[in-house]
Amino acid sequence: MSFGAEMSPLLGTPGSALSEKLLLGPSRRGLVPVADFVFYQFAFAAITAMLLAVTLLPVGASTIWGDGFLERRIIDCAGGYVIHLSSRVAGFTAAYWVIHMHS
Repeated sequence: MSFGAEMSPLLGTPGSALSEKLLLGPSRRGLVPVADFVFYQFAFAAITAMLLAVTLLPVGASTIWGDGFLERRIIDCAGGYVIHLSSRVAGFTAAYWVIHMHS
């Protein structure tokens, strides 16, 4: 949405980034196609969403490792449980706020 016409001070319209004419054309500097630049920027947007989900990671990690109250009940040598648990909690939390802000 950062490539479209301004919809608000923070967002642009998404339509232009989905246009074949825009995506297949050269970028402003002419070095890379716009599609590559859009994908590159999208990767940063996805990382931002991941950072939001990971904000709960230290809470989960401290309960499972380092004398946490779940350390004796869970065997998690690779850290997968912490990541899966915190991403689910972040998803449920986000869903809760979205539902309650629109009702």
